[in-house]
Amino acid sequence: GCPDVLYKLMLVCWNEEYLERPKFTDIVQQLTQFIQVPSRLLSLAKQR
Repeated sequence: GCPDVLYKLMLVCWNEEYLERPKFTDIVQQLTQFIQVPSRLLSLAKQR
């Protein structure tokens, strides 16, 4: 499965209202945080 935080990010990226979608720079920032601290993403994935 997909960790909830990534799933939620995907959902907001597909929001019908384009103004509600995150900016690309915000997406990059969030994904960069997961890459820099992979243990955080792993622990979130195990919580499912």
